[in-house]
Amino acid sequence: MPPRASHSDPTDLLRLRADAAAHAARLPALLVAAEHLASSLHLGDHGRRRAGGGDEFWQYRHVQAGDSATAIDWRRSGRGDGYYARQTEWQAAQSLLIWSDPAASMRYSSLSDPMAQKRMRADVIALALAELVLRAGERVGWLNSQTPPRAGVTQREALARDLLAPKSGTVTAQTIPKGAKIVILSDFLRGTDELAMVLRKATEARARGVILHLMDPAEMAFPFAGRVLFQDHPAGPEFETQAADALRDKYQARLDAHRANLMTVAQRHGWPFFTHVTDHPASVALMSLYQALSEARQ
Repeated sequence: MPPRASHSDPTDLLRLRADAAAHAARLPALLVAAEHLASSLHLGDHGRRRAGGGDEFWQYRHVQAGDSATAIDWRRSGRGDGYYARQTEWQAAQSLLIWSDPAASMRYSSLSDPMAQKRMRADVIALALAELVLRAGERVGWLNSQTPPRAGVTQREALARDLLAPKSGTVTAQTIPKGAKIVILSDFLRGTDELAMVLRKATEARARGVILHLMDPAEMAFPFAGRVLFQDHPAGPEFETQAADALRDKYQARLDAHRANLMTVAQRHGWPFFTHVTDHPASVALMSLYQALSEARQ
């Protein structure tokens, strides 16, 4: 664990100020990218409003077999040539908890586009999903946060600021509201133990969710050949080989086994599992997550 900064340590103070400045610089671009991504999904009222047990009037519909007489709106029926019932809007606001993995491995990118970095892509998708859910009047928060999920327009920027704050790369899951929905975005290179633990906690809380596995195209295809120096992260362990192409088959076998293990953990708890490669459109991943959440809450 790094030493705690103090007023007597000017080097640490400078580093903390530089980190704070870097986070502040990222905030506007992150919010703009997330809003643009959310706006690219033309959902309209579909998936956001539906009939249910609420108090707010939504629409009239023709009376159907099985409707009771008390369901009929006699005033509206008197103005037409049939019988009409009132439908109210489903108003049981739900909570969505999101985990966007800040692990060092998520900073890897083989592409020149900075938005294709796994961490950046996960953060943008997470905030865009939060934007869509907030527009629907529901509550959103971060899975590892002590702050409960909240609704409202001010929550959008609060989520972005929390997202950029330094944090542990371990997903531990604070208290999960009963019946909440959860989305986890990660490359899961630390294994599946943390994921299995969170899914167990979610099951105990009768919560359901969706998993998005992020991969860089180079991690999927392993296009390396000849002499290559592999490094876990800038300060991490290194591995050098003179014949990287000879490792490709073993790498693919381990990757396939890892992904199969992830899918098994997800399926055991009934969670949809998607893989998103960062050279593919972020909108496809966002739509998959949003649709899966809509189906889960129905």
